[in-house]
Amino acid sequence: VVAILLVFERRPTEALAVLVASKVNQFTLLVGCIPFAYGWSAGDGRAMPLDHHQVAEVAVTGAQTLFAAMTVANRTLGIKGGLSLFLLFLLQLGVSFAVEVKTAGNAQMKDQWETASRWAFAGLYTTLALGLSIYQFHKVRAMFLMAYKRIKFAFTFGG
Repeated sequence: VVAILLVFERRPTEALAVLVASKVNQFTLLVGCIPFAYGWSAGDGRAMPLDHHQVAEVAVTGAQTLFAAMTVANRTLGIKGGLSLFLLFLLQLGVSFAVEVKTAGNAQMKDQWETASRWAFAGLYTTLALGLSIYQFHKVRAMFLMAYKRIKFAFTFGG
C-alpha cells in the first residue's frame, strides 16, 4: 500500500526502496523468527525440523531474494530487470501448475517434481544473480564500499 501511494505521488525511487525493504524484512522474519519461535515453544531450544520440500522452498525464496537484490544493486531498476523478475515468476508459476496437472492423483510423484522444480529455480535464480554481480561488478563494488564507509562512520560516532 505504501509503495502504491508513493507511485501515485510520482516517487518511484522511494516506492522501489519500500518494496525491496519489505521483501528483505519478510525473508529475514521467515528465516530468523520462525525457528526461534519453534525452539522456544518446544521449551528446549531445539532446531526446527524441515523436510526436503521445505528446505527447497526456503532455498528458492532466498535465491529469488538474492536475484532481486542484485537486480537493483546498482540502484536502478530498468525494464529489463523488472521484466526478468516478472517473467521468471510467471515461468515458476507455470511450472508449478504443469506439475500439479501432470501429477494429479500421485502425491509422491507430485512432491518429487515440486521439490526438483524448486531446486532448479533456486539454481537458476542464483546463477542469474551471480551473473549480474559479475556484469555490474564495478557499480556494485562502489555501492558496497560507500555503504561500508557509512556504517564504519556511524559506529565510530563520527570520530
